[in-house]
Amino acid sequence: MSKHTTPPSTGVLATLLDRRDALRRRLGVMARFVEFCTVGLVGATVYLIVISLLEPHLWLGTAAFVGGLVGLVAVYSINRYTTFGDRDRRGWWRQFGEYALVNAAGFAVNWGLTTWLGTKWADSILWGWPVGVQAAACIGIVAGAFFNFTAAWVFVFRKRRLEHSDSH
Repeated sequence: MSKHTTPPSTGVLATLLDRRDALRRRLGVMARFVEFCTVGLVGATVYLIVISLLEPHLWLGTAAFVGGLVGLVAVYSINRYTTFGDRDRRGWWRQFGEYALVNAAGFAVNWGLTTWLGTKWADSILWGWPVGVQAAACIGIVAGAFFNFTAAWVFVFRKRRLEHSDSH
Protein backbone atom coordinates (compact mmCIF):
# COMPACT_ATOMS: atom_id res chain seq x y z
CA MET A 1 0.00 0.00 0.00
CA SER A 2 1.44 3.39 -0.98
CA LYS A 3 2.05 6.15 1.50
CA HIS A 4 -0.11 9.19 0.69
CA THR A 5 0.61 12.75 1.67
CA THR A 6 -3.13 13.15 2.16
CA PRO A 7 -5.51 10.85 4.04
CA PRO A 8 -5.98 7.50 2.27
CA SER A 9 -9.12 7.17 0.19
CA THR A 10 -10.84 4.63 -1.98
CA GLY A 11 -11.93 4.61 -5.58
CA VAL A 12 -11.01 7.27 -8.11
CA LEU A 13 -9.31 9.58 -5.60
CA ALA A 14 -7.09 6.74 -4.34
CA THR A 15 -6.12 5.89 -7.92
CA LEU A 16 -5.26 9.53 -8.66
CA LEU A 17 -3.22 9.82 -5.47
CA ASP A 18 -1.36 6.60 -6.29
CA ARG A 19 -0.51 7.91 -9.75
CA ARG A 20 0.55 11.27 -8.35
CA ASP A 21 2.79 9.59 -5.76
CA ALA A 22 4.33 7.34 -8.44
CA LEU A 23 5.11 10.41 -10.57
CA ARG A 24 6.62 12.17 -7.57
CA ARG A 25 8.88 9.18 -6.90
CA ARG A 26 9.89 9.02 -10.55
CA LEU A 27 10.25 12.73 -11.35
CA GLY A 28 10.85 14.27 -7.93
CA VAL A 29 10.34 18.01 -7.63
CA MET A 30 9.59 18.28 -11.37
CA ALA A 31 6.31 16.40 -10.77
CA ARG A 32 5.36 19.02 -8.20
CA PHE A 33 6.17 21.78 -10.68
CA VAL A 34 3.76 20.17 -13.15
CA GLU A 35 1.11 19.98 -10.38
CA PHE A 36 1.77 23.64 -9.54
CA CYS A 37 1.34 24.69 -13.18
CA THR A 38 -1.84 22.61 -13.50
CA VAL A 39 -3.28 24.33 -10.44
CA GLY A 40 -2.25 27.62 -12.06
CA LEU A 41 -4.40 26.76 -15.07
CA VAL A 42 -7.33 26.20 -12.69
CA GLY A 43 -6.64 29.64 -11.21
CA ALA A 44 -6.58 31.23 -14.67
CA THR A 45 -9.94 29.59 -15.43
CA VAL A 46 -11.43 30.89 -12.17
CA TYR A 47 -10.08 34.36 -13.02
CA LEU A 48 -11.70 34.31 -16.47
CA ILE A 49 -15.03 33.07 -15.10
CA VAL A 50 -15.15 35.78 -12.41
CA ILE A 51 -14.28 38.52 -14.91
CA SER A 52 -16.93 37.24 -17.32
CA LEU A 53 -19.56 37.28 -14.57
CA LEU A 54 -18.63 40.68 -13.12
CA GLU A 55 -17.63 42.74 -16.17
CA PRO A 56 -21.18 43.43 -17.35
CA HIS A 57 -21.93 44.97 -13.93
CA LEU A 58 -18.61 46.56 -12.88
CA TRP A 59 -15.73 48.51 -14.36
CA LEU A 60 -13.32 46.07 -16.04
CA GLY A 61 -10.50 47.05 -13.69
CA THR A 62 -12.62 46.18 -10.65
CA ALA A 63 -13.77 42.90 -12.24
CA ALA A 64 -10.16 41.99 -13.03
CA PHE A 65 -9.02 42.82 -9.50
CA VAL A 66 -11.77 40.70 -7.91
CA GLY A 67 -11.13 37.89 -10.41
CA GLY A 68 -7.42 37.97 -9.59
CA LEU A 69 -8.09 37.87 -5.87
CA VAL A 70 -10.59 34.99 -6.15
CA GLY A 71 -8.19 33.13 -8.46
CA LEU A 72 -5.31 33.69 -6.03
CA VAL A 73 -7.32 32.36 -3.08
CA ALA A 74 -8.38 29.33 -5.14
CA VAL A 75 -4.84 28.55 -6.31
CA TYR A 76 -3.39 29.05 -2.84
CA SER A 77 -5.99 26.79 -1.24
CA ILE A 78 -5.55 24.03 -3.82
CA ASN A 79 -1.74 24.18 -3.70
CA ARG A 80 -1.80 24.22 0.11
CA TYR A 81 -3.65 20.90 0.25
CA THR A 82 -2.35 19.14 -2.87
CA THR A 83 0.97 20.26 -4.35
CA PHE A 84 2.41 21.26 -0.97
CA GLY A 85 0.11 19.20 1.27
CA ASP A 86 2.99 17.41 2.97
CA ARG A 87 4.86 20.63 3.73
CA ASP A 88 4.56 23.22 6.50
CA ARG A 89 1.09 24.64 7.14
CA ARG A 90 1.30 27.67 9.37
CA GLY A 91 -1.74 29.86 9.91
CA TRP A 92 -3.90 30.21 6.80
CA TRP A 93 -3.85 34.05 6.67
CA ARG A 94 -0.13 34.40 7.36
CA GLN A 95 0.78 31.82 4.76
CA PHE A 96 -1.69 33.32 2.27
CA GLY A 97 0.00 36.72 2.72
CA GLU A 98 3.39 35.16 2.02
CA TYR A 99 1.96 33.36 -1.01
CA ALA A 100 0.44 36.60 -2.33
CA LEU A 101 3.81 38.40 -1.97
CA VAL A 102 5.59 35.57 -3.78
CA ASN A 103 3.02 35.77 -6.58
CA ALA A 104 3.42 39.54 -6.83
CA ALA A 105 7.18 39.09 -7.21
CA GLY A 106 6.58 36.34 -9.81
CA PHE A 107 4.31 38.70 -11.72
CA ALA A 108 7.09 41.31 -11.66
CA VAL A 109 9.51 38.72 -13.12
CA ASN A 110 6.97 37.82 -15.81
CA TRP A 111 6.16 41.45 -16.63
CA GLY A 112 9.78 42.60 -16.61
CA LEU A 113 11.03 39.81 -18.85
CA THR A 114 8.07 40.11 -21.22
CA THR A 115 8.51 43.87 -21.58
CA TRP A 116 12.29 43.73 -21.91
CA LEU A 117 12.33 40.94 -24.50
CA GLY A 118 9.17 42.21 -26.18
CA THR A 119 10.73 45.60 -26.90
CA LYS A 120 13.85 43.91 -28.31
CA TRP A 121 11.84 41.49 -30.47
CA ALA A 122 8.88 43.78 -31.29
CA ASP A 123 9.69 43.86 -35.01
CA SER A 124 9.80 40.06 -35.36
CA ILE A 125 6.95 39.14 -37.66
CA LEU A 126 6.09 35.68 -38.96
CA TRP A 127 3.20 35.35 -41.45
CA GLY A 128 1.93 38.74 -40.32
CA TRP A 129 1.86 37.88 -36.61
CA PRO A 130 3.93 39.73 -33.96
CA VAL A 131 5.73 36.55 -32.89
CA GLY A 132 8.46 38.44 -31.05
CA VAL A 133 6.03 39.85 -28.51
CA GLN A 134 4.25 36.50 -28.19
CA ALA A 135 7.56 34.64 -27.70
CA ALA A 136 8.59 37.20 -25.07
CA ALA A 137 5.25 36.72 -23.27
CA CYS A 138 5.66 32.93 -23.29
CA ILE A 139 9.17 33.20 -21.86
CA GLY A 140 7.86 35.63 -19.23
CA ILE A 141 5.07 33.23 -18.26
CA VAL A 142 7.46 30.28 -17.87
CA ALA A 143 9.98 32.37 -15.91
CA GLY A 144 7.23 33.74 -13.64
CA ALA A 145 5.80 30.26 -13.01
CA PHE A 146 9.25 28.87 -12.22
CA PHE A 147 9.96 31.79 -9.88
CA ASN A 148 6.59 31.40 -8.13
CA PHE A 149 7.05 27.66 -7.67
CA THR A 150 10.60 27.97 -6.36
CA ALA A 151 9.74 30.80 -3.97
CA ALA A 152 6.60 29.02 -2.74
CA TRP A 153 8.62 25.81 -2.21
CA VAL A 154 11.43 27.56 -0.32
CA PHE A 155 9.70 30.40 1.55
CA VAL A 156 5.96 29.73 1.86
CA PHE A 157 5.59 25.95 2.06
CA ARG A 158 8.83 25.07 3.81
CA LYS A 159 9.66 21.51 4.68
CA ARG A 160 8.04 20.52 7.95
CA ARG A 161 10.39 20.54 10.88
CA LEU A 162 10.68 17.32 12.81
CA GLU A 163 9.07 17.42 16.20
CA HIS A 164 11.78 17.42 18.84
CA SER A 165 11.09 15.58 22.04
CA ASP A 166 12.50 17.28 25.09
CA SER A 167 13.78 14.39 27.19
CA HIS A 168 16.26 16.34 29.30
